[in-house]
Amino acid sequence: MDCEERGMSWLDGITRRLPVQCGGKNHPRVAQLRYEDGSAYLLKIAKDPSTVLPEVEALQALKEAGAPVPTLIDYDKSGIIVLEYISGTPWGDCSESELLANLPKFCCGWDTMVQVWQNISSQLVRFSENRIDEDNEFVEEMTDLGRWLCGKTSYPKDAYSAWTGIVDLARSAPRRFGTLDYNPYNVLVHGKAVVFLDFESLGYDWDYRRMWQYTTKVRSNSGLCWFPVLREVCSQDVFADAHYVLFVAMAIYKRFCNIEINKEAAVKMWGNQSADHKHLRAWRNAW
Repeated sequence: MDCEERGMSWLDGITRRLPVQCGGKNHPRVAQLRYEDGSAYLLKIAKDPSTVLPEVEALQALKEAGAPVPTLIDYDKSGIIVLEYISGTPWGDCSESELLANLPKFCCGWDTMVQVWQNISSQLVRFSENRIDEDNEFVEEMTDLGRWLCGKTSYPKDAYSAWTGIVDLARSAPRRFGTLDYNPYNVLVHGKAVVFLDFESLGYDWDYRRMWQYTTKVRSNSGLCWFPVLREVCSQDVFADAHYVLFVAMAIYKRFCNIEINKEAAVKMWGNQSADHKHLRAWRNAW
């Protein structure tokens, strides 16, 4: 029910403001608003007021084009966005069995999002935070990461040769315009579908990178125990596999940069990628 149907402003008739959970904690900038008539909206406070207009226009364009996103109710350029409240479970809070059960829903929703972003990108590209050919920062980051990580392997020279090949392979996939705000808590399992959330940051990136960051999460804080529910995709797509290697490597760096790498866990993670490509095979062998 939107404001017009309720016949009043979203500010009228609020009875309760409830916290919204994200990763087991209350989200500091999001709350559920409950009303006298039993309806509910989602109140979001932007990190920066400058992100309100990009998100508002992205939501409107995505919704109009048929993407699985919440309906925009109202907004204020000072930093307030009011959305349709959608109940559900964040992808990042799902159990392993729930992730597998909901995988077809995600794949359907993801395919729709990829297509819709391509169709509407010309309407929103003025909000882009980067350029389509701008990946120097990514290359520098991957170069430094590769030198550090390959030094931990049994065969550093072979590993680094494979690593640079994987970086080049990942970069050769097309970069497309879309959201830059992606993680497992920005996908909501809702009934027979999934809903995508948060579009404060827009720009160019690889869809494979978005896919992995939407769907992969750390299962344990005591060590790296990943469950990438889309790992079956890797055996069919070398680009997906290449981006998986880089994504997991970044996670390893963030977890183990100041302590000894758990090689057993690392080998287990590399084993999830199995596409048949010389650089990918060499990377697995180096570990």
